[in-house]
Amino acid sequence: MATILREKSKCGDKSYLLRIKYTASDAKVTFQNYIRKHAALKSNPLTKENVVDLFIETLLSYLPKRNALPLANWLFDQSVKNGLVLKIPKLIVDGTQEYIINPEIENKRPGPKTKSMRNGKE
Repeated sequence: MATILREKSKCGDKSYLLRIKYTASDAKVTFQNYIRKHAALKSNPLTKENVVDLFIETLLSYLPKRNALPLANWLFDQSVKNGLVLKIPKLIVDGTQEYIINPEIENKRPGPKTKSMRNGKE
């Protein structure tokens, strides 16, 4: 969600402040768009750096990298917390943690859950 606020200073200059609010659903939409564009890569394992770079390139591309990196790391943490990205067991060879995009993400709909969805009905 973005809002643009107009600020007035004493010297008469007018400036604008862009205030943007990110939620976990922004990460969900980013993953859904990634799967639509790259259908062959949807089951490909990703590292944390790959996912963070995906957020920086698509969702936070208007920010400098030093400012976008903390936001991208937060979006990654929210993705893991909400089950948008699933952990794969570590490989014995190099010990890196890899993640896979949840296959059920394509079926998730925007908006709050309705009463029928909470009861298990579609």
